[in-house]
Amino acid sequence: MENALKLKSVLWVDARSASAYEVDHISGALLLNEDEWDRQLPMVLQTWSPERSIIVYCSSRQCQASHHIAQRLKVVGVSPIYVLKGGWEIWLQHSKN
Repeated sequence: MENALKLKSVLWVDARSASAYEVDHISGALLLNEDEWDRQLPMVLQTWSPERSIIVYCSSRQCQASHHIAQRLKVVGVSPIYVLKGGWEIWLQHSKN
């Protein structure tokens, strides 16, 4: 978590469901999930630039959605990409401290 916060220019990508995103998400995060990939991808690509790192997160350490989204982003040429280990759960724990 601390390593993620040290990055200078970050685009957060939320790989959870739209309903989870609507309830709460990391400020400034864009929604990009498997179910709505084709509709959501253009906004991510328009917002991202090569000097920005992308950090993808999903709900928890057990969730694999963030890994799937990160792989798909790599295929379309987006880099660098990181996955937030622990996802939304770790973000909430960190933000309470």
